[in-house]
Parts: sequence; C-alpha cells; structure tokens
Amino acid sequence: MEKRVLKFDKYIARICLILSILSWLAMMASHQIVIFGLRSSTPSGIPPYTPDLFLIGYTLLVYGFFRTKLLKAETLNVIELLWRVFVTGLITTIISLLLELAASFWEGIASNPFIAMVIYDLNTGLILCFLLSTFAVLKKLVLYQKSKNLLRTWRFFEGTLLFALGLVLFNLEPFGASFNLLLGLLVVLSLVLAGNLKWVAYLDFKEKWRSILLLLLSLVYQLYFVGYLIGIPFEHLGTRPTDLLSQSIFIGLFAFCLSYSLFALLVILFNLPTTSVFEKKFEEAMNFSKLSQSKHAGRSEEEIMDLLLHSAVSAVLANAAWIDMHNEEGDIVRSIGHELSEKEIEEARKQLAANPVLREWTTLKDIKKQKTSFTLQAFDFGPYRSLLLFPLFVQERRYGTLCLLKDVSEGFNTNMIDIARTFINQACVSVENHLLLEETLDNERYKEEIKIAKRVQEELLPKKLDKNSDTSIACYTKASAQIGGDFYDSFSLDEHRMVLTIGDVSGKGVSAAFHMAEMKGVFQSLSQLNLTPEKFLVHANQALSRCLDDRSFITLSYFLIDSRKKTIQFARAGHCPALFYESSKKSVLELHGKGMGLGLVRDESYSKHVEVTELAYKPGDMLFLYTDGISEARNPAKEEFGVESIKSNMINHVSEKTEIILSRIIESARGFCENQLPDDDCTAVLVKFQENRLQEKPVS
Repeated sequence: MEKRVLKFDKYIARICLILSILSWLAMMASHQIVIFGLRSSTPSGIPPYTPDLFLIGYTLLVYGFFRTKLLKAETLNVIELLWRVFVTGLITTIISLLLELAASFWEGIASNPFIAMVIYDLNTGLILCFLLSTFAVLKKLVLYQKSKNLLRTWRFFEGTLLFALGLVLFNLEPFGASFNLLLGLLVVLSLVLAGNLKWVAYLDFKEKWRSILLLLLSLVYQLYFVGYLIGIPFEHLGTRPTDLLSQSIFIGLFAFCLSYSLFALLVILFNLPTTSVFEKKFEEAMNFSKLSQSKHAGRSEEEIMDLLLHSAVSAVLANAAWIDMHNEEGDIVRSIGHELSEKEIEEARKQLAANPVLREWTTLKDIKKQKTSFTLQAFDFGPYRSLLLFPLFVQERRYGTLCLLKDVSEGFNTNMIDIARTFINQACVSVENHLLLEETLDNERYKEEIKIAKRVQEELLPKKLDKNSDTSIACYTKASAQIGGDFYDSFSLDEHRMVLTIGDVSGKGVSAAFHMAEMKGVFQSLSQLNLTPEKFLVHANQALSRCLDDRSFITLSYFLIDSRKKTIQFARAGHCPALFYESSKKSVLELHGKGMGLGLVRDESYSKHVEVTELAYKPGDMLFLYTDGISEARNPAKEEFGVESIKSNMINHVSEKTEIILSRIIESARGFCENQLPDDDCTAVLVKFQENRLQEKPVS
C-alpha cells in the first residue's frame, strides 16, 4: 500500500512539473502576442488577463510540485531541508545572473521588447521557483512540532495567500486601502509563524553552523531577487506585465521567507554559545539513563510499563496512549491506558485491525518479529488523527505494544520517534532485568529444593543392605544429576531368606526421583507379605500403574536368596541382566529371563510377561546387579564400557574382598570414560557368597 502511495505521489509531481512548464510557456506566448498586437496596431485576440491567469496556474503547479516532493521525503532532517533551499537558490540565481550578463553584452536586447520580455518571463519563473521551493521547505520547519492552534494559524495563512493569488486577476491598486489591509495581514501572519523555531533545539553544534551558512546564503538569494524586481526597466518591455512586487501574494511570500530565514539565523546565533553545554548535559543524561536501567530491576513489570507510557507521551507530546501486554502466545493479557478508557482502547484496536495499511504491513512483515515502529500519519479515530505504534520485545519475545495518538495528522516526526524508541529500549531492558532477577530467585529456590530432595533421596537409599550368613554385600550409586532415578534395597524375610532388588526409573531428575521414592514404598510394603518373585512383580505393577504417568515405567530385578537351600530365585522386569560368577567354571553367566518393565502393561495380562528362574550357588560365586549407566558408560569416542568389561573385572579380582571388587569395576568404568560425568545414573550391588562377614560400606 505504501509503495503504491509513493508511486502515485511520483506521478503527481511529474504532472505538476510538466503542467507548470506548459503554463510558463503559455504566459510567455501570451506576452509575445500582446506585444506583437501593440507593435502592429492590431487586436491581439486574447483577453488582457490571460498572462495573469497562466501566472496563477504556474504558481500553484510549482508549489504543488515542491510540496509533493517533500511529502515523499518524510525522513529528511533539518540540514537536508535547508540544503534543498540552498541548491534551488544557487541554480536559479546563477541562471538569472547569466541572463543579466548576456543582456549587458548583447547589444539591442534592451531595445527589443520581444527579447526583453522573454528575459523578464524567464526571471519571473526562476524567482517563483526559488520562492515557492523555500516556502514549501519553511512550511515543514514551521510545522516541525504540530499543535491544533499552529495548524489553524498556518491554514489561515495559506488560505489568505490563496485569496491574494486570486486577486492577481483583478490588479488591485498597489498600496491602496484594500491592498494595504491584505498585505498587512500577510505580514503579521508571517511574523507570527516565523517564531516557530522548535527544530533549532534539536541541532548539535556542527548542524547549527551549517544551518547558519545555508540560511545566510538563502537570505542573499532572496535579497538579490528583490533587488532585481525593484530595478526592472518596464519601459523596455513593450507592455507592462504583472509586477510581482505590486501583488500582495508575492510580497507576502517574500515577507514570510525573509522574516523566517532572518529569525532562524538570529535564534541559531544566540543559541550557539550554549550548544556545547546542552550537548554535555544531554550526554550526562544519557549516561544516567544507562545507569538507571539496572536500578529499575527493583520495580514491578506494571510499574515499568506505566513509567514508559507516561515518558513516551511526554516525549512525543501525544494526546493519548495505551500499552497492550502480551503473553507468550501473543494474546493480550492486560492494558494500561493514558487518557483512554478500556472501551476506547478496544474500539481503537478494532480500528487498527480494519486499517488496510496496517493489515498489509503485518502480512508482509510478521508483527511478532517486526521490531521497528509503524506510523499512520492519517489515522481517523475519534479526535485523533495520527498514530505511532511500537512493538516491545523482551528476551526476543513480543512482550507488548505501545500505541501513541495525536489529534493532528502527521503528528510524529523523526526526532519524536527516536526519543520514544530510547525510552522503549530502556524500559524493555528494565523489564528484562526484572525477569532475570525473578528467574535468578526462582533458580536459587529450585537449587535449594533440589538440595532438600537430594538429602531426602539419600535417606531413602539404604546405607547398609540386609544379609545372611552366606553373603557379603557392597553397593555403589551415583546420580548423573543431583538427584537420580536408580533404586536398590533389601529385606530379610527370616533368618535364612532375604530379598534383594535393583531398579531404574525411566527419565532423569526430579520426576525420576519421585517415582523412585514410590518404588521404595511399594518394595517395603510388598516385601513384608513374603511373596514369590512372580507375585511381587505382579502386585508391584498393579500398585505403580495407578501412580505412574503414561510416559513413565520402571525396570526392576528381584532376587530371593535362600541360604538354607543355597538357591537364588529371580524375576526380571525389563532390567539389565544380572551377572553371576560361577567359581567352579571361572566364568560369568548373564541371567536373562522374560520380563517387561513395571507400568508398561497396566492390566492383569502383565503376569504373562513374568518369568521366574532359579539357580544354585556355591561358595566363591558372585552376583552382580547394575543399572545401564555402568554398562553403557561412554568414553569421548562414544564407545561403551560394556558388559564384557564388567565380566573381566569380576574374574580378574575374584580373590579380593567384596568392596574391593566393586571398587575395581567402578574405577575401570571411570578410567574408560576418562573421568567424564556420567550420562546416566550409575548403581551397582555386588553379592559374594560364603565370605567373611565384614561390615560392608558404600564405595566412594
């Protein structure tokens, strides 16, 4: 939409330029016809007001051309505007001087009315081109910061000029009563408008010096053209055309351009000595702003947004504003308004949603990713006529939207937008600091809770395991995080029988630790019922199916050791196969068996997946229970430690004590992984049969 508007403006500018040239040529032609008629004493055939009619058309079209060109260049700053005045004045002045130089060296021009009139018309066109270009630029400067009163005054001034332009056709008596009244009004309005120099405050030291030079040259050009018009020898023209200095419209234009340029020059000169001090104070304020960003972290988010709202309103002189605050899904969760009720904010949102320009902008550039401001300089909502919209981003997330409204069209200039953006950036950093502070506090609370959970888990895992006269037991456990999901425990059924279990909860961290605690309770409860391995797994599956979530399960191995019968009964619920060292064969057997993890099948059919195996043990045999964190431990080359490495360590150190054998296995796994942190929880229990009854202790 914006591109189409710019293209349309481009065509308007071209049309105005072409028609203005044609009007100027028509004015020249009509003057030549009038002179020819007078010289030949024959009627010219055209009304006497025809040249003035083309002069009026030329004036309007030239002004339309420059005004359209400036509308296309919304982002021009003050120096660029004054540079345009300088360039236009330089070109027109040089051409005019060349024409005068040619007339002074070309004999016969002064006595030839046709050529003299052409030179006059050329100079008239050049003068009006420069004058109207300067007028269009100065209009931009006058309306640099708009208000309703200023707009009314300017429109009245433009209307008065247009009325005076129409009177050119009637050739009012110069300096008569009506002429003086109209001219006096134009001069007074020019002086009133010449005091609107708010743009001067935004210039730095270098820009003020450039402005002084450009304004000074502009005044030189204007005085040159006034001097030229005063000294025109009308007696050599064959007929008396319209004298620009005899028309209130053109005198008014000169009065406005001269007075505004002179006032601006004087104001900049008077402000020049204080510029360095102002810039120093501004720099200090910006430094203070940067320091204050960290201090704002103590404010709540709503307080920061409220401060931003009032700061932005003050910075851009907005009449109303509101901030919409969004959640992570982009929905509006709450709004903060300034001079607007909730109902008015809702109506304004609907108006924005229906605006085709904004809708196309959000379609072409996703507003959730768009971080630049958006301006509607012609926005029609209630008393408001222009809108400035800023998306607010915090931690790369669309946090909110700031909407500023003014009751005049084209109410926001580049400096206003930049200042507002500074406040927004500061506010977003403050909100981010606030969120980071809250996140830090949450993390500290979380760490403290994890420490408590770790302490509780350590209490749940037994420091000593039950044993009978045939067994010596050592155990080891290490979580990959601060808390883990591995589980081991034992329970003595009577003097000769004991049960031993090891398990692994799916997942890691807090959820796995909670499920491990549930398994601890199930084991301690069911073990007292003196159940067979099969019934234990069936009942455990029933109990855990009611408390595990759908994505969680537990692998488990359950062993019943009978020292009277010298037997081991075991059932496996999807856990790693235990390793059994047979001293008579000096080999290690993997104890496989059919089984499925607890919680995977949550009905009575689970019993079909349970298989109980029994084997006899002899003195010197060993039983090694472990979780996959040990067998699947990886080195930097991503190679697994493996079950075969465990078997080798069991065979090589079989003559050692239980604790030492387990230590050798753990140390071997650590060395293989080059002491890297484990990817998974690591737990192991080693049972050695017919050993001396030594006090077992956890392996560090």
